[in-house]
Amino acid sequence: LLPTPFPGKRCVTVLLMGADDRKERGRSDTIMLMFLNPRRSQAALLSVPRDLRVQIPGHGLDKINHSYNYGGVELTKRTVEKVLDTEIDYYAKADFNGFVEIVDMLGGVDIEVPDVEGRGRGMNYDDNADRLHIHLKPGMQHLDGEQAIGFVRYRKGDSDVERAERQQQFLKAMAKQKLKLRNMLKLAPVASKALKCIDSNFSLRESMELAMVLKDLSTDNLLTAAIPSRGWIGGGV
Repeated sequence: LLPTPFPGKRCVTVLLMGADDRKERGRSDTIMLMFLNPRRSQAALLSVPRDLRVQIPGHGLDKINHSYNYGGVELTKRTVEKVLDTEIDYYAKADFNGFVEIVDMLGGVDIEVPDVEGRGRGMNYDDNADRLHIHLKPGMQHLDGEQAIGFVRYRKGDSDVERAERQQQFLKAMAKQKLKLRNMLKLAPVASKALKCIDSNFSLRESMELAMVLKDLSTDNLLTAAIPSRGWIGGGV
């Protein structure tokens, strides 16, 4: 018999972060809070816009993604807890290189690419300084790691609301395609490598418990939401 995951907990909260650590600790590019009901294998994702203006403990009023630059995961966690008035149990942070490696190790993800730019142009953006090159055609596409990082980071001509929706779309697609019971044996060797690309406070046992919950999760019932745009600071980082 498998042990009951997260015994004694009716709700588990996980802070999901993507950050640019390629040169030095930068700013968090993605912030989401996942709520899990381990008994019913239900989940909800709340996206926090990176330009949301908040009180960062010890640093005053600023964009929430600056909290990672000021104090890493711990300060980001404290800031999100304060903003949402909730306690966060766990965190999992992947830098850009780690994200690319994980997607490639999983064999890529099939996803519907929206025609953001219209007239069949899909999604296109180049930034040599940021080493970001996005060229995706609209329609159902199979994305490798580099293409996937472009899909979730793209923000040309639209808002962080739409960007958050694409990030949630990607996570749902990846969970639906990869976190299936029939894939568990195949994922076992990948998981050990993927965990090396992720900074988290999950113990090995808790990681296994999380996998137990996620494999039974119905992505069709995954609730998604984003904090309203009111109070955002405009502009990029």
